[in-house]
Amino acid sequence: MESPLFNPAKEPKKPAVIVKIERAKSFVASCRQQSFLEIEIQNSAENHSAGYIFKFKTAPISGLLFPEEPVVSNGINYFYFSWLESEAELKRPIETTIEIIAVLPNGKKSEPIYVRLSSPSNHH
Repeated sequence: MESPLFNPAKEPKKPAVIVKIERAKSFVASCRQQSFLEIEIQNSAENHSAGYIFKFKTAPISGLLFPEEPVVSNGINYFYFSWLESEAELKRPIETTIEIIAVLPNGKKSEPIYVRLSSPSNHH
């Protein structure tokens, strides 16, 4: 029996999100350091069974790749992505925009939301 929250005739709601970037805080010579992007979908209950597509709309972050297929939350509304940064990359600020779209199992998509990612350089 399908969940009462899932109505295949309805369009999914546009995601409401909170984004947090955590860049490497220290640097070890000749080693790349791991940085993290956390995306919280605040209205995931309204998009029950939805997956989410994440895409760069402006300059991508070097080394950060999003899956091409929708990412399913399995009831958890946090998505974590990581990438490795060199010392030179940590010295540059991050300024980019990502697009997030909710996708229901039947293929119906929400309107996109555009989220600006911004982080100062981590120059020490």
